[in-house]
Amino acid sequence: MDYSKTKFQGRPSAKNNEAWSDLILRGLTRISADEAAPMHNKTMPIPDDPEHYIISLAVFHQLHCLNAIRFAVWNETMDVEKEAQHHETKISHLDHCVDLLRQALMCAADITPFVWARDPRDGKLHGITTTAHTCRDWDPIEQWAANRPIVTGFNVTKPIETDPLGWGGFQYVMDYGEITDWEAQRDDYEAWAKVKTHEQHLRGHVGYLDKTNYP
Repeated sequence: MDYSKTKFQGRPSAKNNEAWSDLILRGLTRISADEAAPMHNKTMPIPDDPEHYIISLAVFHQLHCLNAIRFAVWNETMDVEKEAQHHETKISHLDHCVDLLRQALMCAADITPFVWARDPRDGKLHGITTTAHTCRDWDPIEQWAANRPIVTGFNVTKPIETDPLGWGGFQYVMDYGEITDWEAQRDDYEAWAKVKTHEQHLRGHVGYLDKTNYP
C-alpha cells in the first residue's frame, strides 16, 4: 500500500478531480441474464437493452461516496449553485455516504496489523500505518466493469417489456439507495434480509464475482 502523496490528494483541482472521475467511471455495468441469475439480490433489466441487467459494483459507489466526502472536507462543492440550493440534501447524502463506508469497512474488515516504533525526534512510541498489505488487484476489477459498460443512459421510467428472469416487477421504496419500506418488498427477500440484518444487506453479493468470469 502506497502512503506517499498520491494524485488523489490535495484541494480539489482539475487534475485530481479528473483522477477521481476516472476511478468512478465504471459506476454502471450491464450483465447478461446468465450472469445475473446467481445473484440473491434481484436487479432490473435495462429498459432499452432487455437482454441485459443493471448493476453497480459496490466499490464504485463507495468511491463515489468517498469523493463526496473529499469535497466536503475541503469545503468544496461539485456544483456550487446546485448544492447551495439543496444544503440539506447534501448533508443527507454525506450522512448516507459515511454510514455506507462504515458498513463497507466493517464488512471487508482489514485485519492487517499496524505496528509501533519509536520516533528518534521525540523519543516516543507511535503507531505506524505504512505497513505492507495484501490487496486485490484493482486493474482486473476495473477491466471487468469496463468490458460491460452501459454505453448510453437509459429511460428510468420506461416500462419493462422483455425480462428473461422475470425480475422487472421487483420494487423497493428507497432513500439514497437504502430500503425504507419493507412492506413493499417481496416476502422471500424481506425474510432473508431481516434474518441477515439490514447492515448485511450489502453482503448479498458476496461470492457473486467468483461465480462469473471475473478474473
